Amino acid sequence: MIRAFVIMVALSASALSAECLTRADVENGGVHVTLDDGSKIHYRALDGDVIGEFHTQPGDETDFLYGMYRGIYLIIDADLKDGEIVRESLLTYQPSDETIPFPKIQVGAAWQGEFIMREEDGTFYGRFEYDLSVVDAGPISISNCEYETLRVRIDEQFGNEDSSIEYRYLTDLGISIATAYGTIGAPPTSFVSPLTLTTEPPK
Repeated sequence: MIRAFVIMVALSASALSAECLTRADVENGGVHVTLDDGSKIHYRALDGDVIGEFHTQPGDETDFLYGMYRGIYLIIDADLKDGEIVRESLLTYQPSDETIPFPKIQVGAAWQGEFIMREEDGTFYGRFEYDLSVVDAGPISISNCEYETLRVRIDEQFGNEDSSIEYRYLTDLGISIATAYGTIGAPPTSFVSPLTLTTEPPK
């Protein structure tokens, strides 16, 4: 159960409109994003500095949870059934060398590292390498509101599998939306766009 690894990076900024959502909305009930591929994501604060991403997939695809520590790296990955974690699917992630600091995240920043993956009982599951780069910055418009974002590219390698994902990180909310997918060293081949961003669950 290896999904596209989502890494989120943070840079302090403000939404461009007073009516735009903020990090306070994420911490007080959460915010909801709908994508043009039919999927939905509920972002809300969990314990401490962890942001939960609850993904509802279209059709018969499995719903899942990402737990993101400090908006920087993935620490939890699990399937969801009726909104609850499927315990046997739970994976946790930990940097193989926690003494290597993350750089200040800004345009031009880059970081390479390795994560160790373990099952709920601590059994070793695997390891993967990733290469993070902050490509550029710029606003995007969602639900008639402009948000400042960072465009972040993640190249990841797990065994013989590799992928490259681009994200728009909404700096004022601390959430990340994947917008393009492909393989390492090649242009993206699949794209997705956010349609709505609200505090109300989509119908």
